[in-house]
Amino acid sequence: MLLYLKFVATITFLLTSFPAHAAIVISGESINFSGAGVYTLNVFATAQGKAEIIGGFNLSLDFSSPNLNFSSVAYNSAFETIFPVSANANPAELSATDTNFMPLSIGENQTFSLAAITFDVIGPGSASISVGELNDGLFEPIPFSVNPSQSSLTVATAVPEPGSVGLLALASACWVYHRRRTPGGLNRV
Repeated sequence: MLLYLKFVATITFLLTSFPAHAAIVISGESINFSGAGVYTLNVFATAQGKAEIIGGFNLSLDFSSPNLNFSSVAYNSAFETIFPVSANANPAELSATDTNFMPLSIGENQTFSLAAITFDVIGPGSASISVGELNDGLFEPIPFSVNPSQSSLTVATAVPEPGSVGLLALASACWVYHRRRTPGGLNRV
């Protein structure tokens, strides 16, 4: 009985002595579209203000864009209990939990990948991220937010830099000028 009371007192102390949680910010990755094919993008978690431990999460990816089709997910290796998601799922419900009590430890202001999502792409598009819950190593809720400027996995149309466009225009102008000044154009032997 005395051993039981010591155990309860120790657990109570541990549960009440941890300071408040860090603010976790969830964000998605973006990449430029380079042709139809298979793309892999990450969903990230960043600990703001202090270090944090993530023991599990549930999130949803809405593949409403007709150009993106969910294929598979690879979770961070800290999570052992992984719930399978079928290909072509929309929305794709992702869920992972740490069961060996060695959760994902994120240092203050550090960013780690929670999961790498693979999907088939036929054109530019995006999949929005919605987080259902985020838990610490003791399965207690962690406050979180989704970064509004990175709230999706995005395959975007590449836009050339203004400097590149200017350089291309200058090269074209030089070519036209040279061609007009040369008798016979470029057909001269």
